[in-house]
Amino acid sequence: MALIISSTHLPLTLQLDGSNGKPEDVSVEDEIKLVSFNVRVFDLYNWSRNIDTRERIFSYIENQKPNLLCLQEFYSSDKGDYNNLKLILSRIEPKYKHVEYSTTLRETDHWGIATFSSYPIFNKGVIYFDEQRSNVCIFSDITIKDDTVRVYNSHLQSIRFDNDDYKFIESFVGEEEEPEKMIRTKAIVSRLKLAYIKRAKQAEMIAQHIETSPYPVVICGDFNDTPVSYSYRTISNELTDAFKLSGMGIGSSYSGPIPGLRIDYILHSSSINSYDFEVDNQKLSDHYPITCKISFK
Repeated sequence: MALIISSTHLPLTLQLDGSNGKPEDVSVEDEIKLVSFNVRVFDLYNWSRNIDTRERIFSYIENQKPNLLCLQEFYSSDKGDYNNLKLILSRIEPKYKHVEYSTTLRETDHWGIATFSSYPIFNKGVIYFDEQRSNVCIFSDITIKDDTVRVYNSHLQSIRFDNDDYKFIESFVGEEEEPEKMIRTKAIVSRLKLAYIKRAKQAEMIAQHIETSPYPVVICGDFNDTPVSYSYRTISNELTDAFKLSGMGIGSSYSGPIPGLRIDYILHSSSINSYDFEVDNQKLSDHYPITCKISFK
């Protein structure tokens, strides 16, 4: 019974046929390469324990040759060798940018979200979820030849587990006394609940904004939630999931300690084609980059 009930959600998490390829009437000149990637502040704090990770991220993006590039957890500094904004603009073809910094320290170090485009961005906007502005969604209105599209780039509330939380989850059946397990479990459940509530409100704000768009939309980003979540269902309502059209496998986009999670997405209006969806298993962040090609019907 459980398997039968859950089978309705199976296409959201598992794709066995990624054959939905490029439409016959689309020329190479009409297709748009899209990359969405949570870059984890370009490994600023050396989580990867590899001093080459930042350069590998830049090289990966450069080699993808994207026309639209949506980056979450973007970091750049106005001084020194960490001016990532200047560096990325020097290495990719897209020169139109929409960057929103939600946090700035010392007036020189910035954390936020960024969209880059090969095509002119004629209008920019931001959806602020709360006064703290730690998580935001930006939207960019872009002219692509004779068409216009609104591209949303979003980063929803994370759970903010620390290393001790992950270690506890991984070794739940361990030597800790039951009272200690209960305390730790309650703390984790409380953190999960708070994040779910915040993401639900953020998803509702994005969905309401999408309804007002005068143009077809593409929404990319790190939702920090699975395809069976309220957040995903709310945002994806009446939109097409690029993974469901042309993805393969389970589509896991989170490369951290909890395996198998699909929490990064590319969604779009029905008037847009998408094909060649891919989760690129490059271990450069705690998220894998996701890519696809799109065109207008």
